[in-house]
Amino acid sequence: MKQTPIDTINNLQEIIIVNCYVYYELDDNVLSDVQFDHVCNKLIGWMNHKDFKKSKHYELFKDFSMATRFNISETKNKKWLNIAQQVVDNQKYIDV
Repeated sequence: MKQTPIDTINNLQEIIIVNCYVYYELDDNVLSDVQFDHVCNKLIGWMNHKDFKKSKHYELFKDFSMATRFNISETKNKKWLNIAQQVVDNQKYIDV
């Protein structure tokens, strides 16, 4: 089934959030820098889409850029930390 634009935007945002938790909170890595930059650039490409403001995490990503990146301190919660730990344990990205 093909993803809708809003599904794609939400998925990219959640990949970034989880990867930041893996990297900054768990001191691990599941995406290379090149892969992470690719995900970030894909999200940036969607930022002008009409549905971007409807995304689940719009407030966290409304000013996102390669220069600003993602501020993990704005999302500190156990849900994301638990998902990040599952990703590390499984060494694969899981649907959030």
